[in-house]
Amino acid sequence: MSKLAMLTSGPMLSDISESERQTYYALAQKIFANLGRDDGFLGQIAPEEWDTDAIPTVYHKPDYAPYVIQTLSLWHDFESLHAFSYNSHHLQALKQTEDWFPKFAWRNHVIWWVDDDHTPTWSEAVERFNQLREKGNAPAHFDFGHLYDAEGQPAELNRAITREKANLYR
Repeated sequence: MSKLAMLTSGPMLSDISESERQTYYALAQKIFANLGRDDGFLGQIAPEEWDTDAIPTVYHKPDYAPYVIQTLSLWHDFESLHAFSYNSHHLQALKQTEDWFPKFAWRNHVIWWVDDDHTPTWSEAVERFNQLREKGNAPAHFDFGHLYDAEGQPAELNRAITREKANLYR
């Protein structure tokens, strides 16, 4: 059996006010408090030491590196991950993304499958993020727009299950 890993990564705007920064952090606390509502959420990976291996190469710039915000989480299925990502406080954060983060031409996340007995490292997650940016979507590194199942075949969300799970966050 396998589970999904997801890294989100992006540099917070360096010139936002302290008040705007605190608004972001307050909303993030509400988001994290909701994580356990669905048994499809398996956990978060605590940050390791922040060195350049733990930050995508695209953010290795003086204007970005000190402000990179990242999460690394594990999920049972696409539906749980999607329901959480696009509902409740997290949806509110997505709608305000441009208030806190620069707009880029690439996605701010990468998804991939791992064996149940494997816990991905931050360096591994960053490597997947870098591969997605450099090579595009593939079974080893993809985004919400191009899902793959654990066997590497193109996959789709089960919308009925996703709607049911979304009710957990309303």
